Amino acid sequence: MTTLIIYGVEGCGPCEVAKRFFDQQKITYEFIDLNQDQAARRDVASRLETPTSGVVLEVYGDEQESELEVLQGVSLIRLRQWLEHHPQLKSEGSTS
Repeated sequence: MTTLIIYGVEGCGPCEVAKRFFDQQKITYEFIDLNQDQAARRDVASRLETPTSGVVLEVYGDEQESELEVLQGVSLIRLRQWLEHHPQLKSEGSTS
């Protein structure tokens, strides 16, 4: 099973756009609020080797390594392009 994690901040406009997009696409995700989860905040910063502004997405599955990707300038077009590179999320037909 492939899993999507969205790292962001509650109430952040781009984060809300990303969550709504994945809801509409019926893709299950876990949202981790980096203001509430300091351990996750440190982990993301260390894995990206820098603090970030933007929506951070992580996809992992049974047979793949996880990789963090930062989306800056989040828009529906940008999210659709990102999702095209992760077709395994859509093929599972999961819902949020």
